[in-house]
Amino acid sequence: LARAREEGGAQAARLQAEAHKAQIDAKALNSRLEELTQELSAAKEALEQEKAEGEKLTSQVRANSAVLRERDAAQVRAHIEQQSLVKLQGEMKAISGELAMARERVEERGARVAELEKELSNSRAE
Repeated sequence: LARAREEGGAQAARLQAEAHKAQIDAKALNSRLEELTQELSAAKEALEQEKAEGEKLTSQVRANSAVLRERDAAQVRAHIEQQSLVKLQGEMKAISGELAMARERVEERGARVAELEKELSNSRAE
């Protein structure tokens, strides 16, 4: 019985350590998700600025061929920004999935720790 308690305690300690690591992993993923969210926001703002610039230059195209070249450059930048935005959205989605899985592992391990602690408590009560 004492051996079973020791094993249960050791298993609970391991699960607590795993749960703690999963929490740390989840925090790191949250931090990366926040970084990507900020990058995504900046990319969206840059994209909107590039689109606004492109529209302004479009109205002046017929008057000046130099303006036409600038508009084309703005559109290329907007396209590049849009590609970057799509890439960031993909990364954000992947990290969100990893974060969800990490949260599930934390919950599962937390439940297992609680179960083992209850078993340990019950065996001590006996």
